[in-house]
Amino acid sequence: MKMTLLRLTIVVLAACFTATAQSVSAAELESGSETKVRKAYRAERPDSAAGWMIVAKESYWPLCYEPMDCLENVQKLIGKAKPDQLADALEKCEAWLRLASSAALSTDEGYTFTAADLCQEAAQDVRSGGGTWTDEQTEKLLTLCHICIARSHAKHAELTDDAGPPRVKRPKSTLSDKGIKSYDVRRAAIEAAADKQQLARKQYRYETVEMGKHIEVAQAYLAEAAKTGELSLDKALVQEVPELKKDAVAQEMVIYLSQELRPRVQQLLLVTDGQCKKLIAHFETESVRN
Repeated sequence: MKMTLLRLTIVVLAACFTATAQSVSAAELESGSETKVRKAYRAERPDSAAGWMIVAKESYWPLCYEPMDCLENVQKLIGKAKPDQLADALEKCEAWLRLASSAALSTDEGYTFTAADLCQEAAQDVRSGGGTWTDEQTEKLLTLCHICIARSHAKHAELTDDAGPPRVKRPKSTLSDKGIKSYDVRRAAIEAAADKQQLARKQYRYETVEMGKHIEVAQAYLAEAAKTGELSLDKALVQEVPELKKDAVAQEMVIYLSQELRPRVQQLLLVTDGQCKKLIAHFETESVRN
């Protein structure tokens, strides 16, 4: 009797577990269809035994979509008659834009800083009830902000491209006439050069992968800009970047960079430059900045 009861309990529990698992899975699939898929990044770290210490990159990538979340929040508040909340959201966007502008350093032509100023002006006007900033103007501002962040990432990708392929001079392996001692020194130098070359190759791969990440994030922001504003994008501009092979040698990385990454960066910079100029000129001529 006890054995029968035990079996019955196990069967019932198993049935409950199966039903629960199926309902959770269905709920996840249903919610997943409405959720935006954003590529998550984890810093690719070389072997710690090689003496690496990477700090900045690890903390940067998890935050790469934070400005987009702030901009989406502004989008949701437009026309909702919640001036204080809208002003707060615009101020958060301003903060992220100023951070992006400072990160770009001398490579920023001032577009991002101008967009941050516009967010500040819009927030002040909305909070005070000035009525200068219409919903249409705020929509255009969101488009500009998305494009500026996209350009910031494209600029970072361009900076990463400054590093060339690894070139480490390898000592000659011929045995010296000075005997065993000289041979040991020469051998140690060859081994040190080999280690240095391997380290340089890992660094080059790391920087190449980072460049690809900046391109992908820039594409994501441009895609959002196309949704919020009058911006038509060439499909090639937001085409998915193919992954670099895990076992790629230096020459393959050079080809990958020149054929896959560099053309995308140049195209992103060209498009974002024109769009930033166009939108900023609009705000300069409209009464919103008078």
